[in-house]
Amino acid sequence: MKDYEYKKIYELLKSINRLDLVSQLMFERSFNEINNILTMPEWQDIKFQGLLTSNIWNSNYENIKKKIYLPYWSENKYLQLLVPSIFSISIKNIESGIALLKQYNIDQYVTNKCLRLKTEFLGNLLEYLVANDIDLISFNQRTQQYGLNPILSCEKGQLNKKFNIDVDRIEKGEFSK
Repeated sequence: MKDYEYKKIYELLKSINRLDLVSQLMFERSFNEINNILTMPEWQDIKFQGLLTSNIWNSNYENIKKKIYLPYWSENKYLQLLVPSIFSISIKNIESGIALLKQYNIDQYVTNKCLRLKTEFLGNLLEYLVANDIDLISFNQRTQQYGLNPILSCEKGQLNKKFNIDVDRIEKGEFSK
């Protein structure tokens, strides 16, 4: 990127009062890419405003547009997914994860963490919980709300440590304890 482009980006960020968006990753993008992202009219929509953080530079313009135009955001039950980490989850995982949770009638509790799991593994984990009579939904004392069983949002590497779940068996589709 050329010096005059840096200055134009700086002036653009300054004009929208968003110098907080500056990050090293930003400078790996072209001026046009940065400009396209920063001037997206979608940032005027209140439900998308929280997505414009320095993490946005992990995504490209096309990916951002595709995620913003997913049909889920027209339903209130999915709006909890609209946090900056949504850009680190593939569209395929978003779509297939929500579809899977819908089969169990628990899609309103979907979390970004559970969407990070491969859909096949998430499906096996759901089957494990069902086969072992473990609730898919649990009440969180801290938040005083119902949500997905924490097992469904746990990183694979932590499942054994936190819940004594053998990941290898889950991956093989072995669902009993």
